[in-house]
Order: sequence, then structure tokens, then C-alpha cells
Amino acid sequence: MSDLTQMDVKDLLYYKNTLATIAIVVIFGLVAKNIVADYNQKMASLDEEKKKNQEYKWAVEEYNSLKSRYDSLAEKYFQKDSMALKNYVERAAVNQGIQISSLRPTREEEGFYWVDKIAIEIDASYYNFVQFVKDLESKKIEVEKAQMTQKGDQVSVQLFIKTISL
Repeated sequence: MSDLTQMDVKDLLYYKNTLATIAIVVIFGLVAKNIVADYNQKMASLDEEKKKNQEYKWAVEEYNSLKSRYDSLAEKYFQKDSMALKNYVERAAVNQGIQISSLRPTREEEGFYWVDKIAIEIDASYYNFVQFVKDLESKKIEVEKAQMTQKGDQVSVQLFIKTISL
């Protein structure tokens, strides 16, 4: 038996380079397999992150689209400030040289917006009154009712207006 063991050791020494090469190739193969598996895992997580980023990008684009639509509406309509309509009406009257003798604002909530109404009594020339109404209508202010009486070259108007505030 001892002869057999010595012969096996001699045969192993004869093939030691071949066995070492096989061991190195097997180890290299296992390392390469682990590297490829790790690479595939990282690529899968990058793909998931890319999908999330695309969803975020879509959400940001949708937000920007909605914001621009809201901003365009906000230019046409008044904001939540209850005094904005009153201030605008007063400025428009001053710009047209109109005397406001009475101004009574009210506000009603209608879901996600408000309906602002104002009862106004003014004295002005007919031309200035028409320009004043044009100014109001340019800002989406609706004239509900107007009662006009003439006083010489002036008109006295009781005006009821309303608009929507976002």
C-alpha cells in the first residue's frame, strides 16, 4: 500500500501544473460568475430606478402643464384675496375718471372657487362708463345688471357685477 501512495503522489506531481491550471480556471470562472451576477443585479436596479425617474419626469411635466394652465386662468380671474376685486374695480374707476358713491362687495363659496359680487353706484360720463365696463370685462368680470339714469351730460349708474375667484 505504501507503494501505491507513493505512486499516486508522483503522478500528482507530474500533473501538478495541469491541476493548478484547472483550479485557477475554476476559481476564475466562479469569480466571473459572481461578477456577472452582481452586474445583472445592478443593471436590474438601474432599470427600476430609470422607470421611477421616468415616472417622476412624467409627473413633473404634468405638474408644469397644469401649472401653466392654472397661471393662464389666474391671469383672467382673481385669486383667493377677497379684496382683489374691490381694489381692481376702484383702480379701474379711477383710471376712467369715475366717481364711486357706493361700493358693497359680497362673497359666496361655490366648491373650489368663490363668486364675488359687488353692487356699485357711480357717476360718470357715458363714454367713461363704457370704458370702465370694458376694463371690467377684460378681467372676466360679468355685469349682471345695470340701471342707468341721465343727469345732463353725466350718467348715474347702479351696477351689479360678479366674477369667479380661484
